[in-house]
Amino acid sequence: MNGGGSVDMTNQQRRQNYLNRREDIAVAIVDDAHSYLYRPRQVILRGDPERRAEAGAVLGLEFSARVQPTIFDVPSGGQGRSGSPPLQPGRLLRLGIDPSLQVERRYVPVGLDAREAITRLKGQGFDSSLNHIFCGEQYWAGEPAALPEPVSARDLPDVDDDPKLGAGVKVAILDTGIDRAANRHARLRGHTVVTADDIDHLDGEPNGYLDHEAGHGTFVAGIIMRHAPGASFLSYAVLDPAGVGHETVIADAITEAANEGCQIINMSLGGYTWNDEAPGALQDAIEQLRHKDVVVVAAAGNAFDEAPGQRPFWPAAFSETFPWVIAVAAGNSATNLAPFSNRGRWVTCRTNGEDVVSTYVRGTWDPDDGGAKHFEGYARWSGTSFAAPRVAAAIAAKTSPATHVTARQARDQVVPQGQRTIMPVDGGGVFIP
Repeated sequence: MNGGGSVDMTNQQRRQNYLNRREDIAVAIVDDAHSYLYRPRQVILRGDPERRAEAGAVLGLEFSARVQPTIFDVPSGGQGRSGSPPLQPGRLLRLGIDPSLQVERRYVPVGLDAREAITRLKGQGFDSSLNHIFCGEQYWAGEPAALPEPVSARDLPDVDDDPKLGAGVKVAILDTGIDRAANRHARLRGHTVVTADDIDHLDGEPNGYLDHEAGHGTFVAGIIMRHAPGASFLSYAVLDPAGVGHETVIADAITEAANEGCQIINMSLGGYTWNDEAPGALQDAIEQLRHKDVVVVAAAGNAFDEAPGQRPFWPAAFSETFPWVIAVAAGNSATNLAPFSNRGRWVTCRTNGEDVVSTYVRGTWDPDDGGAKHFEGYARWSGTSFAAPRVAAAIAAKTSPATHVTARQARDQVVPQGQRTIMPVDGGGVFIP
């Protein structure tokens, strides 16, 4: 999640302009303190297949076998991960959901909103929920909404001294994907495989300019590789270049990352939900990690300047339910939290998330939407999005397959269990320098 900074266009204008172009997103505003995003024509059904089929028949729900996020052009000859065949040039849909999640998406009939469908289904005893929208940039909830600022290569901080920190560890980055030219960055080169299905496409509209969240995943990757230079990372494009992703896509990527042997999953994204209830598909995916050596690190969000600042922010708020989830706030010292950072009893720890410099992409911002800034591969950015990977890297650096230190043992070294519960308003958990 990004925070702080100033923009030329107001958040309300930015939000409305974007929503006008996206028919697959609905915003529900209960009051000034309670809003959330969801897919207006999709519901999630949970439970065994027979029960899900029965629920689908109640309202004539159309089965949706594939996730349908924004569709991007695929470069010729791209290679899928996990032994999949080469991808053909054209259009790509990310596959899902993993059958082990016991979750389906169904389309509701035209003219019926998903919330009305869920109310009817729950009234008949079916387990159903919204397919919520989660974002990397929290301009949906009001200030702050930072934009990155260009810097030069000489502003990039040095990597940590020991190049073996994190050796043998896989970190999953669930984000906008990775820049197709990421290998031009020395600290990223050789640490990942850039696959066609997880490239950050930067300009999804397209209009010739970088989208709001373009380069977010590449920025996060640079932070992780700075502090755990011996690790490798796998990129999962669960957000489009505008920073928007669907709950079911994210849930499927969590399962995929665990199946591919990732010990740490970083999610610099999140959002709010209907009635502040735990999002069902994400809950199932994270629950399935119970008996695996996997730690989930999630950004706490940037809405504290607004009323939602203490609402459960998901998936970070799962830290109250699942001890393998770490919720990270942004703070620049052992006593100070960033003014934008969410906080609450579900926040586990804090670390610096202000004026972070990292690897980025090349391109130019739209002059009418944040100023005519040109980037040459490096940026300065603020937000809990950039605090979370610092903690993910700290855990990766202490995880050691060679000496049999597991990811969860490393988590306990970085964030001692007895220090994870904090006061609802003023605290931010243990500070990680």
